[in-house]
Amino acid sequence: MRPTLTSARLAALETDGWTIDDGEQAHAAHPESYWIPPRAARTALGPGDLVKIRFYIRVQTQTGETEDQGERMWVEIQERHGDWYLGTLDNDPCCTDAIQSGMPLWFQARHVIDIDLGPLSQRRFRKMKAARWATASLSLMALCALVVLCTDHGQAWFGYWQSKLRGGYRLEERLGQLAPDVEPGLRQVFAAADVAFPPAELSLLAFKRTRTLEVYARSEAAGPWRYVATLPVLGLSGQPGPKLREGDRQVPEGVYQVAFLNPNGRFDVSIRLDYPNRFDREHARQDGRTQLGGDIMIHGASSSVGCLAVGNRAAERLFYLAAQLPGDKVHIVVGPTDLRSAAPPVMQPGQPPWLPDLYETIRTELSHYPAPANTRPFL
Repeated sequence: MRPTLTSARLAALETDGWTIDDGEQAHAAHPESYWIPPRAARTALGPGDLVKIRFYIRVQTQTGETEDQGERMWVEIQERHGDWYLGTLDNDPCCTDAIQSGMPLWFQARHVIDIDLGPLSQRRFRKMKAARWATASLSLMALCALVVLCTDHGQAWFGYWQSKLRGGYRLEERLGQLAPDVEPGLRQVFAAADVAFPPAELSLLAFKRTRTLEVYARSEAAGPWRYVATLPVLGLSGQPGPKLREGDRQVPEGVYQVAFLNPNGRFDVSIRLDYPNRFDREHARQDGRTQLGGDIMIHGASSSVGCLAVGNRAAERLFYLAAQLPGDKVHIVVGPTDLRSAAPPVMQPGQPPWLPDLYETIRTELSHYPAPANTRPFL
């Protein structure tokens, strides 16, 4: 039966087992870390546009308990009825079969946290932007051009919206663009480290205190880990200690893998960590914490809230390098400091009692990687 406006309603956790998040409320609570598109863009959408919505799904754990897991998914708009949009889910969630791709969904502009415009809306928005730019002063245009050409943030911003207007890059397209500029330098760095390119396995070790990221690799699955290079972390937020909840501005600490390679990020290309991983979810369940946050990236530009910003050139090299291997062959370790040679930070009031166990896990993982006698630049 075709959905009609009279059937429009929001799903509820208690009755449906899932619901959708109010993005406007989340943005109001955490304006610096929870970005959503402007309201004018969220209220001017039409059929064919893709929007991202955050779902909360109630699942049963292996122990028989229930927990609410957050997942961001794309929805394609089919119709608009006043303040309501009717769309269909564009992908399957990871944690349940109860809702599936193609399912109809009613929602409103307040639920939209990202937008991928369809062809008709792209033309409409290009006309609107062209009219606005025509009325801008020449001095403002010159200043914007200077920012775009001279800063990582400007270049990343320009590239992001250029990508949006063309409908986004496929991963293969972006890798093909990067290859001529990125691969020769990577081969040179790996040759200096006496490691094959592409390697069989890759590890990225990030340390908050020194704001550095070390690259390790090995040529064979059972071979020794070799130090490749070090690069600076230009931007991160928070203090030593793990990420505990959405909006706490903390960079997670732990042992992670690559969840996703994003060729269309707002801060150039980016590598998404699989936070929250099993360790994070289990300790959150024990603590009674929900809404752990997500979308933790290693990305370009020079500042970040909750992620690791390494600059556009370094992000593009890491992105291209990670794409040469399966996701389970890329390891990412984030620690408060280099626990191979330094003691963990002193526990602070309010930090969880399981933090020493986490730091012992990180220290054990780091012990597999010999500390470099001398550093080698990544760029």
